[in-house]
Amino acid sequence: AEAWLDAAQIALDVGKKDRAASLYERAGDYKLAAELLESIRQAEPAAKLYARAGEFKKAGDLYVRLGDVEKAGKCFEQSGDLANAADLYMKRKLAKKAAPLYYKAFKQLQPTYRKMMPEEERQEILRIARRAGETLTVTGALEAACEVYLAVGEFQKAADVFVRRGEIDAAVTLLKDNLRIPDAVKLLKQAGRNDEAIRLEAEHHANEGDFVAAARCYIKVGDTWQGAEALATVGKFAEAAKILVDAGQHLRAGEYFLKARDARGAAQAFEQAGNFNKAAQLYQRLGNGGKAIEMLVRGGQHIEAALHLSQNNEFEKALKVIRQVPADHPQLARAQLIEADLCLRTGDRQKALELYRTGLAEARVDAVNLEQYYRYGILLEKAGQGEQCLEVFRQIHRYDPEFKDIAERVGPGTSPEPAKATPDGTGDTTRKRRYVILEELGRGGMGVVYKAMDRTLDRVVALKVLPADLSSNKTVVDNFFREAKSAAALNHVGIVTVFDAGEEDNVYYIAMEFIEGPTLKQMVKESGPFDHDLLLTSFVQVCKALEYAHRNRIIHRDIKPSNLMWVDRDQQVKLTDFGLAKVIQEVANFQTIVGGTPHYMSPEQILGEEIDQRADIYSLGATMFELATGSVPYPKGDAGYHHIHTPIPDAQSVRPDLGPEIAAVLTKCLAKTASDRYASAADVGDAVLAIQGVT
Repeated sequence: AEAWLDAAQIALDVGKKDRAASLYERAGDYKLAAELLESIRQAEPAAKLYARAGEFKKAGDLYVRLGDVEKAGKCFEQSGDLANAADLYMKRKLAKKAAPLYYKAFKQLQPTYRKMMPEEERQEILRIARRAGETLTVTGALEAACEVYLAVGEFQKAADVFVRRGEIDAAVTLLKDNLRIPDAVKLLKQAGRNDEAIRLEAEHHANEGDFVAAARCYIKVGDTWQGAEALATVGKFAEAAKILVDAGQHLRAGEYFLKARDARGAAQAFEQAGNFNKAAQLYQRLGNGGKAIEMLVRGGQHIEAALHLSQNNEFEKALKVIRQVPADHPQLARAQLIEADLCLRTGDRQKALELYRTGLAEARVDAVNLEQYYRYGILLEKAGQGEQCLEVFRQIHRYDPEFKDIAERVGPGTSPEPAKATPDGTGDTTRKRRYVILEELGRGGMGVVYKAMDRTLDRVVALKVLPADLSSNKTVVDNFFREAKSAAALNHVGIVTVFDAGEEDNVYYIAMEFIEGPTLKQMVKESGPFDHDLLLTSFVQVCKALEYAHRNRIIHRDIKPSNLMWVDRDQQVKLTDFGLAKVIQEVANFQTIVGGTPHYMSPEQILGEEIDQRADIYSLGATMFELATGSVPYPKGDAGYHHIHTPIPDAQSVRPDLGPEIAAVLTKCLAKTASDRYASAADVGDAVLAIQGVT
């Protein structure tokens, strides 16, 4: 009757499991048949029936027990257990069958990989991914292998795949982007690209903050610039500079020497770089005038070099230098006049006459060349050229009828030059200047200082005049008046007063209080070190003047004994040129020779760094050191170098009777680092007053 299920049950009831299994199979109940066969240890037929029943997992397990890996793998594959199937294929080294199964298994599990899950499950997914990557790589599916490795962060393995594909750069980029620099370095070295590897290693060290190690790497591959930059990042400027010097990169080396506070090294580097103007500035600040002159000459700054030599009374040398000015130089006339002055000083009157004639040929008389016109007239007179001499004197008379003895020389009855008409057509009939030049007090690259009479206020003044060649520079002129205005606002008993600033015939001037008295430099030179009372009195007075100026945001920048005047009737020290030092320094940027005197300049001034009131305090310390001992702190060698590097001298060791208290004040003023000095001039003054016993 084909009642297979009933028959199977009867067979099962009487203990005939194999017969029952056969009957269940005929009835189509493959699963129950398989279970009966499995229970009586007939694994192979049971596995087949499980497969027919769709129980592929159970079938696969039985095939595994039977050792039939391939059939087991197929069953697991059909059950959806792709990873298990792939594992079984790999036991038979069937990578081509295993690779796609691993890949599919991972893609199914990938969305859950980054989510919260038990560590055991996460590790299993990672295992599958790794096996997928390995098998895909072996079977040549490199793109898919990369995809899997990247998905689980196996960057080194992904890079290896890129290498197998011949894409070294892609592999390196991948490792770099994922901060696996050591692996990228290793890869480049394996590829024989050592320089690239070392550069990458340098970048890695820099990113890790180890700039010294980075520098070594850069230097190893000959990239001295990057090596120096790495060292500079951690403040090793001296080492950076030396590396650049060895590499011939002198200009950058000079900048780093300055940051390392090595002005001498900077000067030498700038010299090697051909930046002679910068080298000249540094050599001058260091007190090496000879080298400064050499640099100026090599840099084509013959006029500045000659002026510098002339100021040092080296007239023969100055002549040799000024004669090197080329014929097409834009300031040839100025050079000729300087040469004429020098010829006069060396006794060559005939040559001086020729040069004055040439240099003044196209120049009107003004405050700057007035003295030279006068000398020209005197030379013409001595040469017997009366008519020309008289014409020169008349020109001077028309400009300033009260200049020296010019009225007598042109004779009685000579009238001044009529004034030019005003824009409305009117004007005075005579030309009358406010300031009458009485005598020249000093001349240099930054201008001329005259003793003059202020006709309006009927008083003698010191008149400081800008050089004619700077009068056309709007920036210089603007700065000149701005600083003059600031200085004029200072009203203090210890500061020389600025009365007026203006322009006449395109000549810019500043009129200042004229002091009849010696400078402190002259006093210490003639009489030796100051006694205690005069020293302390001077010290306190200068501190008060500086305190007042600093409070008004003005820094002097050139404190030295020759800028301190002694007014005997008032028993008062007066500080001169206050507020003008900055103007001179800014003007100097166009001229090369800078303001400031090496024996008194602070380290930060010598190095060209930003300065504040503490630079004046340093210069005050150097000034008072000289007044106390009769000698500047560093009298020998490169003064600038000593200011930066040499230990502070003990003033008491130079003058034993000075007293430790005064010596201590001087030492603190002369501290190399600005932060170690007194914070203000008021603090210095208080310390000196305490020594005097004044509270």
